[in-house]
Amino acid sequence: MLNPYHAFRSSLLATMLENPSPPLIAASGGLRRLFIHGADDKWCPVSEVRQAIAAFARSTLRVFEGVGHNTVVLEPARTAAEIVDFAGALGRSS
Repeated sequence: MLNPYHAFRSSLLATMLENPSPPLIAASGGLRRLFIHGADDKWCPVSEVRQAIAAFARSTLRVFEGVGHNTVVLEPARTAAEIVDFAGALGRSS
């Protein structure tokens, strides 16, 4: 049986190579985007997220201090609240 870490790593690398983020972000056109990221993410530093989304003017980045890689798992209520606030602000600005 394949070690779970190797299976995860293989899936992660395939996803990163086959579906890099900038083209996917670009495909969303002029839509507003929300990115939520943990300040303590060891996989992808906040600086890399800022760099990846810098070209997309209508992007918002929320950084959770003291949170690691998976904000949805580590801070589900806070993540949901950010999404609800963001969606609500979209509705008010239309």
